Amino acid sequence: MLFRSLEHGTLPTNTNDLHTDIQHIVQNSRTTILDIGGKSAMFEQVVTRETDGEPEVIVDATVTFCVMDPVAEKAVPLEGEIRAILEEVAQ
Repeated sequence: MLFRSLEHGTLPTNTNDLHTDIQHIVQNSRTTILDIGGKSAMFEQVVTRETDGEPEVIVDATVTFCVMDPVAEKAVPLEGEIRAILEEVAQ
């Protein structure tokens, strides 16, 4: 199991073990688009599990991201297909 392996300072070499551990711990996750700006967007992710019949937040995060042009090394406007996808997911 992952957590037993981490206690000994090693990660499992079998990815099925890692997947099983994660499934055992994570029972629900939710990702929500919070904002879509001109060149960046923000989403929130919350992972929960049930403890004694009550949902317990394991981890939550708010992430701001952009789409980069690798040649110019700059953020590009969120428009066209990528913006349409983000807007659809946000609904």
